[in-house]
Amino acid sequence: MLSVYLLEPATWIAVLIPALITLWALLSSPLSPSQWRAWGISTVLAMLCARWDISEDVHQLFVIPVVLFWIAGSLYRGSYWAGRQAFAAAFTSLWVVDMAQAAIQHSKGTLGDGAFYAGVGGAGAQDGLILFPLLAWAVTRYIRWRQQAQAGRGLSVA
Repeated sequence: MLSVYLLEPATWIAVLIPALITLWALLSSPLSPSQWRAWGISTVLAMLCARWDISEDVHQLFVIPVVLFWIAGSLYRGSYWAGRQAFAAAFTSLWVVDMAQAAIQHSKGTLGDGAFYAGVGGAGAQDGLILFPLLAWAVTRYIRWRQQAQAGRGLSVA
């Protein structure tokens, strides 16, 4: 069952490739203690706000990417987040919430007889597990570009 899940293209796109990028990002640019605190608080809030849409045809988990908002707010206030740190924080936060919520639903018996992780990343390139980390990375790049543009015009960056 796990081997079948790991060989699915959607799993590669939404889970395995982002996980490898996250591993590289955390090894090359580890999160600071304040960034880990932000990650932890954001993950708990996302877990509390997660909502399931369970019907006969579909099982969908809706997660608010709290960590993305936290990163954007931190960048606005002048804190530094490297793009790879933002990607890693967003992916790990959403992955933890996704896996924990899937395990909870599986323990309740609402996900059927399959393995609890079978739906994690199931939407492939349209899954939030890949889209929100990419958005977090893009936000850091945009903020950096704006700061450089302002500095080039002699405007205050602070």
